[in-house]
Amino acid sequence: MLKRFALPAVAATAALAVPASAQLKPASEAHIAAATAQCLAATTAEGIDTDIIESAGWEAATASKDGKAIAMPLSIYGASGNDAMIMTGRKGEAANKVCIVMARMGKLKEYDALASAMSARYGKPLKVEGGKRIWSADGKIIQMDATGSREKPSVRIATMAVSGAK
Repeated sequence: MLKRFALPAVAATAALAVPASAQLKPASEAHIAAATAQCLAATTAEGIDTDIIESAGWEAATASKDGKAIAMPLSIYGASGNDAMIMTGRKGEAANKVCIVMARMGKLKEYDALASAMSARYGKPLKVEGGKRIWSADGKIIQMDATGSREKPSVRIATMAVSGAK
């Protein structure tokens, strides 16, 4: 079931429809890993193939203002049963080169556990700097950043193709 909630980045009076669980409660490590795997699958040398995201059951959110649909600067996806969120450039746009997973975390210490799980899956990070980790996998770059606050920790994981990689 879709739920609407305010999205300040779009407009104070706009409403965004996403699965009810998306971004309202902390996502599990499994939810974040599944969303990251989906981003990796959709990341190509040509950009992000949003058809791959949608065919895996991720639904595009819609925004409205005063009851009328409005265009969003990004495509935002949620999936039933997954508390993470996927964001990309809009379908068909040249700028659609990065797939981003956004998720709340229950506790700040979960970030380190997630970083360890990512390293177990993708190997030793190419770079570790504060709350940032960067891995390389299958000609793609994965960057994980700690975001949010101590009280409401979050994580952002961006995937992009390495220039010239297939």
